[in-house]
Amino acid sequence: MKRILTCICSAALLLAVGCRNQSPSSNDFTVTQYNGEKQTEVKVKVDGYPDSVTLLVNNHYNLDWPADNSLSPEALKELFLCAFNDSTSTNFTQAINQWLSHPGCSSDDYPDLLSFIQNRDSNLVPHIHNTLSCQYSTDSSLHLFQLNTESVSNFSQREKRSNYYIHIDPATRQVIHLCDLVDTTNMGEIIVRAVEDLVVNHETLLNLNNSYKASGRLPVPDNYYIDDTRSCITLVFQPNTIAPDSCGQQQIILPIFWLSKHTSLTQYAKNYFGEGSYLPE
Repeated sequence: MKRILTCICSAALLLAVGCRNQSPSSNDFTVTQYNGEKQTEVKVKVDGYPDSVTLLVNNHYNLDWPADNSLSPEALKELFLCAFNDSTSTNFTQAINQWLSHPGCSSDDYPDLLSFIQNRDSNLVPHIHNTLSCQYSTDSSLHLFQLNTESVSNFSQREKRSNYYIHIDPATRQVIHLCDLVDTTNMGEIIVRAVEDLVVNHETLLNLNNSYKASGRLPVPDNYYIDDTRSCITLVFQPNTIAPDSCGQQQIILPIFWLSKHTSLTQYAKNYFGEGSYLPE
């Protein structure tokens, strides 16, 4: 997909002030780039330790963000939910300020944090670095926002990463969900078949939890992306979803022609992928 940067604004400490693209595209789809960071000290109460723990938090963001009128209200809410885990607000300034103030550390991290402070050198301060990015790209047939989060600390060996993809139909400005492309009625079984039969998914087969191998079904995510050649849909599973957390994010590739043998493609998908990319019905 062709990368488009509509405006680049220099970062400022605490909160960057974005700028609006002065030359919107012909369909008035406007994207602005915002970046900034905030460093704070947060007091955390950890079970098993008598005093509050001072945690140094550095939050940094780099976001290609659409103007409010570039998306439908439903699509904008979905983007906010994926980026900020907030389905109630679509106020960008409010959402980014709340994210900048979040420690990015949950109770799941406290055992590692407790071990660190009990065994640390007295001069070492526990710190965590959280990054949020949103990359925009388009191929004129759809708009894509790729959201990436990462959390790294000096008190845990675990690096938390996630990737979410949101596809936007330029005509309707609505999110294109997986069910808008294929019939997902029996998709759970079809995904298992893709893992078992296609060599390209061999690594995922090795990582797969035994419970899913035994059941013959996998959960159907709505998190996916389409490759540049428009020949495959890749399903994306976050860590600890279908495989152990230590295996990280899992991806299952579904070639369009192979997929069309096992389920029906919608007319929207046929128009997008083009004749010859799928099995004629």
